[in-house]
Amino acid sequence: MNTEDKYFESQEFKKLFQRYEMAKAEGKNIYMEPDELSDIAEFYYQTGNIEAARQAVGYALQLFPGATEPMAFQARLALLVDNDISRAWQIAEQISDKSDLEYHYLVAEILLADDKADEADDYLRQRYEELFDEDDQDDYPIDVANLFADYDQYEKADRWLKLTHDTEANDYKELKGRIAIQQGNYDESERIFNQLIDDNPYATPYWNRLATTQFLQNKVHDSIQSSEFSIAINPDNDEAILNKANGLFSLGNFEDAATYYHRFSELCPDDEAGPMFEGICRLNMGQSEEAVALLRQAERIAPEDSEYRFDIYQELAFALSQAGHQEEALEIYRHLISFNGEEDD
Repeated sequence: MNTEDKYFESQEFKKLFQRYEMAKAEGKNIYMEPDELSDIAEFYYQTGNIEAARQAVGYALQLFPGATEPMAFQARLALLVDNDISRAWQIAEQISDKSDLEYHYLVAEILLADDKADEADDYLRQRYEELFDEDDQDDYPIDVANLFADYDQYEKADRWLKLTHDTEANDYKELKGRIAIQQGNYDESERIFNQLIDDNPYATPYWNRLATTQFLQNKVHDSIQSSEFSIAINPDNDEAILNKANGLFSLGNFEDAATYYHRFSELCPDDEAGPMFEGICRLNMGQSEEAVALLRQAERIAPEDSEYRFDIYQELAFALSQAGHQEEALEIYRHLISFNGEEDD
């Protein structure tokens, strides 16, 4: 699901979204095209309102049964939210127009979600050879490269990106910058995103990527400043708020970092990173009971395979010990030992 943030910040989308929200509030039906309703569902998804996303895409399919874009979105919800690959395949098979590129992208994404990156690559290469439209042949490699990048398959993304001739397109440059970050080529990435910002200074995704590459170079003050530009453009941009929080945290400014982690949690209530890092800030500020409550919250919402789960337990044990709950802290330490054993296996 990679509709660009730049479109969601446009007046065109804001008017579209307002029409939909007003109709919903008044209990009225409204006619919209399937791609418009899919964009609205995507916006809800990106802002963490999964139920509203399901409603929007469900309404699209009432109006247009079997339509490609809403069906593809519904399948991606099955993948990314429900972790149900079988259900995603079932939905994909219900798409009416299986010649649509969106259907082929969906098939590849399901394969990627199932850890079958090579099969996805082979499948998309077969489709590429079948394309005869020159425009499609230039857009297709960028779309495919973005798909592989979204699943952290950056080597494949780089190979696909090299197939396009439109190297001046912003989409090409943006992905080139993302790949440069992953390859550790931070100077190149910073150069690319600065160039993109010169052309479009109000694009928050560019400021966010710039903040990331600056942070990875330990240019923390620059990273915070880039995040502040992004927040000035969109005060509710969760990525920018998290970037600024991380910068403040790395400088040891735990009080302000906690404030921004809290803002991030309000925007993304299902993301364990917010309460976990706010809890660590509170622990560093000597507010151990508040830290325990926040880390317990992070523990509750973190999925079993969360990259943060071990850190949550470790910090929770510290917080419990600091708060004087020694028995509970020892229980967590025992759990950490078993957890670490599972990791080694």
